[in-house]
Amino acid sequence: DVHLSADGVPIVIHDETVNRTTQERGRVAEFLLREITKIDAGTYYSSDFSHEKIPSLKEVLEVVSGMKVINIELKNNRENYPGIEQKVIKLTKEMGVFSKIIFSSFNHYSMIKVKEISPDAKIGVLYKAWLFEPWKYGKRMGINNIHPHYRAVNKDIINKCKDHGISVNVYGTNDKDRIEHLIRSGVDMIICDFPAEALEIRRRVSVT
Repeated sequence: DVHLSADGVPIVIHDETVNRTTQERGRVAEFLLREITKIDAGTYYSSDFSHEKIPSLKEVLEVVSGMKVINIELKNNRENYPGIEQKVIKLTKEMGVFSKIIFSSFNHYSMIKVKEISPDAKIGVLYKAWLFEPWKYGKRMGINNIHPHYRAVNKDIINKCKDHGISVNVYGTNDKDRIEHLIRSGVDMIICDFPAEALEIRRRVSVT
């Protein structure tokens, strides 16, 4: 989940503000890099993590660079971050991970801009509602992935998307039974908070 600091540096945090998960107040876009990366973002979970700070995207990519797939969501559907697409693409290329990235956003205009900047970018559009014939929408946009809420797809939609070369990567659930159902329905990825549990379900499903 990527925002921009006041000085235009990609920052990783879920919300548009720091209010919910830190003891500070304010919009991410109001803090300079040197300010926001000093904020305690761990005590919200436990005092054991009080040393954890809000990281820059560069710091996060240094940790996850060995992963096969890295999903970067541009959080520019509520906050306007001019140039965020260019800045994030440039950073991922400089760090040698561009080919592993799926760029995603609820702002579909932003995803078109990513494609304009780098036609070889892999992008995914996030959405919650039941999008009509998403495989046609995806083809028209020239995208590789759809990222629907898990309630906004069924097996028929999944199959038709895959028939048209579009991966279905769902989000929105940590429920084990739902995750198993989604895997059995043929989704390509599940974006969740407990990947180890989801992987265990996938291993179990694959041998049954």
